[in-house]
Amino acid sequence: MPRFPRIAVAALLRRLVRGERPEDLLRDYPQLTLEDIQEALAYAAWRLEEEAHALA
Repeated sequence: MPRFPRIAVAALLRRLVRGERPEDLLRDYPQLTLEDIQEALAYAAWRLEEEAHALA
């Protein structure tokens, strides 16, 4: 699980889907690193895979 519980992974994903760049997130959330954003994406992908397996 990502190490930054105060920022919801879904909130980061919504902004990226809207076309914002990781640099925008880093500017608005200075406590994050690019690695944090990558971890958030990996976590979201893992959760989606788990959900897909549960529905199969």
